[in-house]
Amino acid sequence: MTEKEYLQSLPDSVRGMVGKPDGERLQFIRQQKFIRYQKAETVLKRMQELMDEPKKERMPALLLLGDSGNGKTSIARKFVEMHTFEPSDPNDYFEDEGDLPVLFVQAPIGPNASDLYDNILRALDVPSRRDSKSVKEGQIEHYFRVLNVRMMIVDEIHNILSGTVPKKKEFMNALKNLSNSLQIPIVLIGIKDALNAVNTDLQIRSRFKPIMLNRWGFDKEYLILLKSIEKTIPLKKPSLIYRDERFARAILDRSNGLFGEIMGIISALAKEAIVSGREKMAYDMLKNLDYAFLSDDDILLEEL
Repeated sequence: MTEKEYLQSLPDSVRGMVGKPDGERLQFIRQQKFIRYQKAETVLKRMQELMDEPKKERMPALLLLGDSGNGKTSIARKFVEMHTFEPSDPNDYFEDEGDLPVLFVQAPIGPNASDLYDNILRALDVPSRRDSKSVKEGQIEHYFRVLNVRMMIVDEIHNILSGTVPKKKEFMNALKNLSNSLQIPIVLIGIKDALNAVNTDLQIRSRFKPIMLNRWGFDKEYLILLKSIEKTIPLKKPSLIYRDERFARAILDRSNGLFGEIMGIISALAKEAIVSGREKMAYDMLKNLDYAFLSDDDILLEEL
């Protein structure tokens, strides 16, 4: 591929950055970007199908599982963005101004239903008070209807695993009851152990269908991912990592197959390519790469 062909293949927003000063390009690389790849598209499609379900008493739900750092939250936040902001991408959606179609909520530390309600009210930008759980439930139902909330996403659901079985059952029943009363789907996100959170009750287990985001392996989808990532980086020369098996395998090995680590490594390589003036990423750069890699032990500690 010639440099001209490479530049023509870049999206307009990236190609427009190539001629900018180094500082602007480095800042552009630091910005968080959503990379479209098959696994992410599959999850986004499934979430949209859930959101399009007609209202009924028993709404379907989803449990999105995967190792820490493997892109679960990024996918969920992209779905929120697709339904919140006027899209530049024709595959995105646009909702009525003033609506809040998708509510993103952080799970509390521990399976406390009252703390969950507080987190939901904070996400709605409603002042939290020391009300009873029933009052908080009423507030949530009121604001969900006013703001036309059509889906709720609860991240870090594995936070509740530290509690007792009765407490976990109470917490999951609170989620189920909200889904029933509001007739909206709920998406839970967590590490693989979060599967235990939905096993507290047969009804809950049958409702939350799991989707697993496995670590990346060396296959066609991984190489397509590398190509997609490279197209988000404003370098003046093509790196073509996806065509260099040794280079692609080295990144995969160092990343432990985690999406976030793959992105971090390539971003560090891109910065070095700009600072050094080489304007392309190369295998030999990995040797002195200024990047803190996560080991499996680090990931385990983070999950705990």
